Amino acid sequence: MDQSVELTQIALDELKGGNLFQSAYWARIKEGSWKALPFHFTSPAWSGDVLVLVRSFAPGISMAYVPFAFSQDATQSAVEVFCEEVGKYLPKSTVLLRLDLDWQVSPMKSTPRFIPCKSSVQPLATVQVDLTRPFAFKDRVKRNLKKEHSISIQTWEGDQGSFDEWYDTYIKTAQRDHFTARPKAYLHSFFDKADQDTVPVLHLAYANGSICGGLLSVRYKGCETYLFGSSIPNDGKTSCGYSLQVQTMMDAREAGMKTYDLFGIDDSSDDGHLSSLTTFKTAFGGGIIKRPMTMDHLIHPTRAHLFRFLDQKRVEKARG
Repeated sequence: MDQSVELTQIALDELKGGNLFQSAYWARIKEGSWKALPFHFTSPAWSGDVLVLVRSFAPGISMAYVPFAFSQDATQSAVEVFCEEVGKYLPKSTVLLRLDLDWQVSPMKSTPRFIPCKSSVQPLATVQVDLTRPFAFKDRVKRNLKKEHSISIQTWEGDQGSFDEWYDTYIKTAQRDHFTARPKAYLHSFFDKADQDTVPVLHLAYANGSICGGLLSVRYKGCETYLFGSSIPNDGKTSCGYSLQVQTMMDAREAGMKTYDLFGIDDSSDDGHLSSLTTFKTAFGGGIIKRPMTMDHLIHPTRAHLFRFLDQKRVEKARG
């Protein structure tokens, strides 16, 4: 290793990631399927903590994954050096290291062993609202808030009955909007595994005394990130999505958060499967920010190319 480069494996409670998806909390959320390997990386071009997740897919076939790592001042050389060095710590069955770089990181060039994926694991663009400034909601939000005037929003206080009722609306929303619903235990784990650095919040929407939707978000390092939501029309017409988002933003500001991330809209390189969400999320007046396509560092090129081919087929099938 170059003397100016240092990679050190650290304990999970030492991890000081720059965002929610690089936190020890996120590692605990994923521990049922992924093994967490936290590192501290120092180089002339970029330094910081990096969370690497490892998962076995078949005998002799594993993948390492880095969610939303590095920051906008990271260079391609720093990222590639990190990939080379961290490979020494990964299981021998690991065929590739997949990276979703953080927002506003510069695009990376393709090389024989560092290549972009055809589709991204995480969204390539998002909307972030600056909570230190006055809200700038578009007319669409204002119109829908008037339609949703009968909706009341409350913060979940931890009772299982309300959580179960909300989860039922989440399942119905998944069936309607054709996305794969997460298990109830997984969503509950966001509260079970909270620590002093993270605050999960569930806002519930009520109509006529019944829960008609909800929004699960997490506060971390001054940013509140929207993760899961549901919205079922309570009378066949009136929904609750706009009321939920606005109340969440207002409460986030009250809690001292500086940014609210609506997490995930279409980018020009996407296939349009998020177009309806894009229309919805851009109505709240935030700024659109982007990041590079997911990149793969090939550790065992032959097996990695086969893995990439099969994984892309899986993604295409899932999207219909």
